[in-house]
Amino acid sequence: MLHGTILVSNTSLLSMSRLKPFRMLGLPLIILVAGLSGSANAMELLKLSGKSSSLEALHKSNMWTLVMVWSLDCVACEAQKPVIDRFHQDHYLSNAQVVGLASDGDKHLIEVAERVKSKPLRFKNYVPRTDSFEAEYKAITGREFFGTPTYLLFKPGGELVGVHAGTLERQALEDIVGPAETIQTPSADLIR
Repeated sequence: MLHGTILVSNTSLLSMSRLKPFRMLGLPLIILVAGLSGSANAMELLKLSGKSSSLEALHKSNMWTLVMVWSLDCVACEAQKPVIDRFHQDHYLSNAQVVGLASDGDKHLIEVAERVKSKPLRFKNYVPRTDSFEAEYKAITGREFFGTPTYLLFKPGGELVGVHAGTLERQALEDIVGPAETIQTPSADLIR
């Protein structure tokens, strides 16, 4: 059973020292791969409204994108959501965004939408096509889907640089993407 595994593209701009914070049970497990050949557009998604989208369409050229793969029956996912939601809230105006992906798939779209409505999150959530999720996940990551929670980290522009199975500490994310940049807004005194 692999816990806390991170796959990192060797073309990544990340240094090994920046990846050390990705730990599970105190043991860093890092696997370097020759190259993650999958394309981020290989995964078809549905918005919770039922409209089509894709993973590629969610990337922003100036932001890191953290995809949290969760499921309806995942207790650890529910425990992680407030931490990941706060990370999104702190970063989405500056350098990183979070996207939720309910691995239950489109056959459970209504239940996923009800869960998100009953426990609101500030990051957007999607569902993959049930019949193609695992194959598309493998095409993107080069690995079989292990379970939830799982995190995919894309650097600005959409290149996959990491995969983490298991719970994740917020500080590990901060160490990689950097702190949220403070967005300065003029005070009322300056506007007058």
